[in-house]
Parts: sequence; C-alpha cells; structure tokens
Amino acid sequence: MREEVGYSVHTLSPVTQKMMMGRSDVPDWKTILAMPGIQKVRVSMVLSRCNESEFFDILRFLSGFESVRYIQVRRISTDTREELLMPDMAAFERVYTKVREVFPLVRRFVADAEEYEIYGKKVNFWRTVKTSANSMNYFTDGTISDLYFVIEGYLKYHGEGQQA
Repeated sequence: MREEVGYSVHTLSPVTQKMMMGRSDVPDWKTILAMPGIQKVRVSMVLSRCNESEFFDILRFLSGFESVRYIQVRRISTDTREELLMPDMAAFERVYTKVREVFPLVRRFVADAEEYEIYGKKVNFWRTVKTSANSMNYFTDGTISDLYFVIEGYLKYHGEGQQA
C-alpha cells in the first residue's frame, strides 16, 4: 500500500489564487503540511504566467517542510486553446531555463521530464503533453467539478475563452 498524499500548491497569494483557481482563499498550507503523521507528500504545481514570479518563493516555502518528499512542476496543457495558453507555456520555459543554469540535474525520466535538487528538495519538471482528459476534481472548499480550474479559472477570470 502506498502511503503518499498529493497536494496542488500553485501559489501562496490570494490574488494569484483568484486568477488560477477562480477563488481567492488560499489553503493554510503551513498547517496542512506540518500535520502530525503527514509524510511522503507530493506537491504538484502548474507553472504559468500567473505564478511565474512566485516560483522560487513557493519552492523555498515548501522546502521548509520535512513532509514534502518532492515537488512536481507541470507545464499547462490543452488540446483546444493552445494559442490562448502559449504565454503560460513560455513562462514554464523561462523558469525551466533559469533552473537549468543554476541547479544540478539529478536525473532524467524521459525526454521531457527532468529532476533537479532545489533548496534541498527533488523538483521534477514535466512538459505535459497535450491532453483533453476528463476527470472529476475535488477542491479544498468542498467543490466537486469536472472543470480543471487552473485553466478554466484563469481563462474565465480574464474573459479570454469559453469553458470547455
């Protein structure tokens, strides 16, 4: 049995949270990640134009928790709105380029997935392939939805596209 928990931490800022998730309330990650018995945590982060400037601050914050085993940084992906989301893909590449210049490569998983050690944590960069996956998502506010808020929330907030 795997005893692992996964959290999505895209930002620590209410303003960025509103842009990315459609809500401004940020979970109390300090309390959640320090809960007794929580270990082997995988943190996922979609890196976009919204949270690009916060990226290294978020990693510094997460590195302070013994429970965080590794951080998975993903590039935003879509089959239907690539033109609208191209600035987000470019943000991922800018940050990735900075990381490659400064931090040591630990290993390569596949052609487009690499692991670096940053602030004492394993950080995996995934260039997510195009996808149009359907899933049900549970959010910390109790919402259950088939919307992927990281994309839908951003586009809705900025009036840049129709929901899928």
